[in-house]
Amino acid sequence: MKPSCIKEVVQAPLKALAKIKTQELSELIGGLHTTVHRDEFSRFLFSNIHEDEAYTALIEVAKCHRTTLQYNTDTSFVQTLVRDWRRRNLSADEICCDVEYWKRAFHQAVQIAREFDLDLSNGFIRSYCLKWGEAGYSLDLINEAYSRAVHRKVYDPITYTDTILINWNAVNIHTAEDAREKDPYRSGNYSQPRKESMYQTHTKTTLTPLERMAVASALEEDSVPEGTTTQAF
Repeated sequence: MKPSCIKEVVQAPLKALAKIKTQELSELIGGLHTTVHRDEFSRFLFSNIHEDEAYTALIEVAKCHRTTLQYNTDTSFVQTLVRDWRRRNLSADEICCDVEYWKRAFHQAVQIAREFDLDLSNGFIRSYCLKWGEAGYSLDLINEAYSRAVHRKVYDPITYTDTILINWNAVNIHTAEDAREKDPYRSGNYSQPRKESMYQTHTKTTLTPLERMAVASALEEDSVPEGTTTQAF
């Protein structure tokens, strides 16, 4: 038998397994509604997963995502997760630990959404809630950043809040108390009725240095050309 034929025989069970697991995952992952999408995802699984334990863990993550967030996960999140497992060369036990990590992140995302009355059916909001849950930000810290964003009446309080949290994390601000001490909020009621006036509105001297960084980042996001897509969880 030729080497190429031997390789095909060896790979056949893995291809069959990937196809079976794709069928199981199709009800838990958005974007697998057609045969073309399912076949493409099956090829991805075949290329990246070769153990039953990893498939079991992946299904568990997808189920937890659905039951906790009340919404199917998406292929981009799953693919990123699988690639990360392969890049880190995780063992079956380590993958199980990673699954528990994501379960906690999902529950934290739900708590964040409830605390701030955010709509998890909105994919944009859901991705940020999950991002903050995965980062382990406390509700008090998020509340401090979100309150500043709302008080400033910014065009997009969610991304503004996210940028503040990133900047705070970069300078080791991890609690609301730290934020109030190291980056005190300076009162002022500056409205932003138009998106194009963002720069003029938010470069007032009342902004703290970290808030200025947040505005700069938000402006960069606003300058992304139409049609450009960003990956979300």
